[in-house]
Amino acid sequence: MVELRTEEASLIDDTLRQIINKMLRTNNKRSAEDILSSPNTKSHIQNLLQDMNELRREKESDSSDDDEYSVSSDDEEELEVDVIGKKIELINEKKCLDMRRWDCVSRAQYKRSCGISSLTSVFNFLFSERGYGRLPIQTQEDMIGLLGKKPPFDEIMFGSFTGNRTLIRWFKKFCKHFGVRGKARVIWKEVGTGKKGNAKDCQKKMLDGLKSTNKAYIYHSFNHYMCPIGYEVTNQDPTRAYEQKIATAEQTARANDIYIIMGDTSKSYGPLQSVKWTDIVLDLSQRSPYTYNVRKPWLGVTKKEPEKVKRKGNNLHCIIEFEAIRKL
Repeated sequence: MVELRTEEASLIDDTLRQIINKMLRTNNKRSAEDILSSPNTKSHIQNLLQDMNELRREKESDSSDDDEYSVSSDDEEELEVDVIGKKIELINEKKCLDMRRWDCVSRAQYKRSCGISSLTSVFNFLFSERGYGRLPIQTQEDMIGLLGKKPPFDEIMFGSFTGNRTLIRWFKKFCKHFGVRGKARVIWKEVGTGKKGNAKDCQKKMLDGLKSTNKAYIYHSFNHYMCPIGYEVTNQDPTRAYEQKIATAEQTARANDIYIIMGDTSKSYGPLQSVKWTDIVLDLSQRSPYTYNVRKPWLGVTKKEPEKVKRKGNNLHCIIEFEAIRKL
């Protein structure tokens, strides 16, 4: 008997559940055989087979120890150069919000499409004319289509086959398709498989990267992907409210609070989320069954029900950096 991986079993469960729900809702005049032979049911099954093939291919790619991908060039040495680190103009060192990043956020998303919707946002910022590139704007429907998926998009169970490495692999696919060059990597994952980086280094990279025009980020949080699009550094000393420079430890006895401004693709929440950096650290530091939802911080650290725990001690949450490589 073939043993199914957890992801594949989940895909089958989701697809069968959709088919059974349609049977329960349908008029009694239609038989189960009619429903099972209908085009919609066949489409669900076809999507299921495609998703399982995607999972198998991802599993094969996961065997590599390297989680950084450079794309759209066969010359690795060439990828080492020609990187433009252009900076946007800041009027205040403590605050950064690039309107082009915000404008590129693909909102509202489809049900469970936060991963591909966030990736669409990142790609458009890096490579479209709405951001700092030359390509026409690409919609999330365009990008989903490039993955071989067809409408209705609200019925696609994106969550069952979308992961951190999946987003990196899709980014590589999109770069090759549009003839642009870029690379993607996980810059911080605190717990579990693929652990990498640390909070201090990631914070510095993100604050610098958010001031650039060739770097973008996706934050994998509790059951959701979001796009960091800006930040604010707030000193707790009220007399420093209008200072435009970040106060150092030598200059002030009070701490700096760092907030990351997130572009949220979900219509269930406001368009911008202001997330305290210490909350991101708390989130990424949890080990299953414990978890922390930065969009509902008032809940504190919560514990999952035993039946919902897939891998005890693990945590998939991380920060992924995407970079456009442009010729000088």
